[in-house]
Amino acid sequence: MSMVKHKRGTSSTLDVQHEAELKALANKSDEDIDYSDIPPSSDEQWSNAERGKFYRPLKTQASVRIDADVMEWLKRPGKGYQTRLNAILREAMLRDQNKKIIQAATWRPSSKITSSTPQTLPESLPPATESR
Repeated sequence: MSMVKHKRGTSSTLDVQHEAELKALANKSDEDIDYSDIPPSSDEQWSNAERGKFYRPLKTQASVRIDADVMEWLKRPGKGYQTRLNAILREAMLRDQNKKIIQAATWRPSSKITSSTPQTLPESLPPATESR
């Protein structure tokens, strides 16, 4: 049996019959769909499900300059240094994004008051008064 291979981004055009079938399916309402051949599932079956388990982000090739000692450290455990580098960068990115979300949701006193820890916005604020 021979294997048919397709290059990414190229696809054969659909014939008229297949196009008509796809359009008919797209126009079908949810009530008209026959679910009788699908076995029921329980909450227990979904209890160990993981969202995004098979998610694979798009990769892009990049050329970067990295300090020699950092590269040596990345390669020291063996094969997979690029994967380790990507994991380290992803963790830093997520930490930075999380920090920005927290900063956006955190109230800070005016610049006249210096505080090392941000203050959270009180649940109820007193009425604003003008002071001149």
